[in-house]
Amino acid sequence: MSSDASAGAPPARPPGPSRSTTRAWRHEQLLRAAGQVLVERGPAGFTMEALAARAGVSRALSYQHFANTDEVLAALHRHEVGTVLGRLVEAAAAGGGENDPDAALAAVVHEWFDALDEQPALLDVLEARSDARRPPAVVSDLLGRSYHLAADVATALAGLLVGVVVAAASGVRRGEVARGVAETVTRRAVLGAVHAVATPAGP
Repeated sequence: MSSDASAGAPPARPPGPSRSTTRAWRHEQLLRAAGQVLVERGPAGFTMEALAARAGVSRALSYQHFANTDEVLAALHRHEVGTVLGRLVEAAAAGGGENDPDAALAAVVHEWFDALDEQPALLDVLEARSDARRPPAVVSDLLGRSYHLAADVATALAGLLVGVVVAAASGVRRGEVARGVAETVTRRAVLGAVHAVATPAGP
């Protein structure tokens, strides 16, 4: 299971008194606290005061790292997505890569659902910020190479993938749909869209 900002264990304290090391450690501590607050209180209840209280620091200190809640959520999004990208690349390769693009894409969909289940803060920040739903470049690149797509078409399809996954995963979390059903519908919808505009690459 990947390490993420919503995990319960606090980051290890820096080994030395370096000012830059201490600041980086504090930044990580605040991001982990942000993930916890976001999961517990939702976007509407996310405030700088709540962040500082959860991290056990003063409001003034939290403002030294982030100007406002938008900056916190943007940083949290970068942090959480950063932990997922490697998993998506590995999932695509394990699924067949460019030799079997449909299987690779299905594996990416499955891994996205796993990531959103394991990293609830990522799902929360994706729901809270529409600009956070920009598709990861690794997904756009996979679609472009595997299906001979123009860059703009690959990006549009990758955006569709992210949007459908987020909506379906939200339904799963609210208990409106079973995980298996949500994943199957998402996979079929995305593959259908891809096949409508592309032809898989040949050997």
